[in-house]
Amino acid sequence: MKRTRRSSLLLRTAVCSLGLALLTGCGDDAAERFGAGFDDGFEAGYESACDPDVEAIEEEFDDAEYARGYAAGVVQGANRCARDQRAGRTR
Repeated sequence: MKRTRRSSLLLRTAVCSLGLALLTGCGDDAAERFGAGFDDGFEAGYESACDPDVEAIEEEFDDAEYARGYAAGVVQGANRCARDQRAGRTR
């Protein structure tokens, strides 16, 4: 069976597209999951350090990158609260 130029081009395009899709993946990358955890942790850390009525809650996460980000965010949030309190920007 003889291939035409057009069918050969279509086949190469399909193979390249499939390869690109496999290389990029479908899920979030580790940096995005870490960032999402950091943002959530920062808020939790800031609120629990600055608001005496908020209790700190121990969290367990299935995603290791999210958990690492959350833990880092809690520390940074608490540090920011302390800095804001020294500057008189919180109650």
